[in-house]
Amino acid sequence: MNEEKDPLRRVFLLVLTLNGMNLESASAKMVFMKKWLLIGLVGVGAVISACQTPDMALSDSKLAQTPAWRVSGRQGFLFRQKLTYGAFTTSRVKRGWTRSYQIPFFVHFQGARQRLSFTQYSVDSSMAEVMAVSKFQSKELPLLRDFFRITLDYENSFAGVVVLNGDSNQTWEFLMHSVAGNLFREVGGFARNGQDSILIQPVTRFNRANSWSGPGVLGYEFVQNGQVLGAVELINRGKVWVQRNLEPPQQLLVSSLSSALLLYQNVEDQVPERRNPRSLF
Repeated sequence: MNEEKDPLRRVFLLVLTLNGMNLESASAKMVFMKKWLLIGLVGVGAVISACQTPDMALSDSKLAQTPAWRVSGRQGFLFRQKLTYGAFTTSRVKRGWTRSYQIPFFVHFQGARQRLSFTQYSVDSSMAEVMAVSKFQSKELPLLRDFFRITLDYENSFAGVVVLNGDSNQTWEFLMHSVAGNLFREVGGFARNGQDSILIQPVTRFNRANSWSGPGVLGYEFVQNGQVLGAVELINRGKVWVQRNLEPPQQLLVSSLSSALLLYQNVEDQVPERRNPRSLF
């Protein structure tokens, strides 16, 4: 920048000159100070970068090379909340179910008190309706056990259904245990549609050399027949990975499950017994 057009520089040189320093020395000192100021700013930036939380570790190398979608809109109150990431966005989250389907999950749990629902949208105009129960009361647990035909020993369960493109024949039911990352909670879950199933497996390690296993769940991977379809990171604002070679319905399903987990609010502080997610089957 031209010295004459830089008022801040002129004032600085004037002050130094009035204090007995000649113009040449004052100019040299200013260059010196700018140099060290730049070095300081670079150093601070490096420290901040080093302190940033790394991504969670993904088990699939191909997925790990896929850019993560950062989630916008997760933090804040659930009321009128709306998520956006990558090619997907949700409607505003609602307390309750605003649509009616003659599907088993809806019929079983339409009387549950703590319900939430939203619509998942994709840029290709496809959509999915997601309805879930964020917490079951003790009197509702027998219904839950009977519906999924597995043993549930505590109430902190999260279950729901994804209806792809308004077609009740394209319905996936999902069940999660201890979704939030509290100490020693490594229980995962699954999604099923009557023919196929997807394991929802917990991730507890950061993607960094010599990283240690965290005190709880950092996120989840969606695994079908040994293939990792995608993953969702629950810490901080959240991130989502989806395999780019998936068919659009699969991408929509993975994103819908990811949004459901991102929106789920933990409602229990007790630490249940450590379990293996595969024991759910």
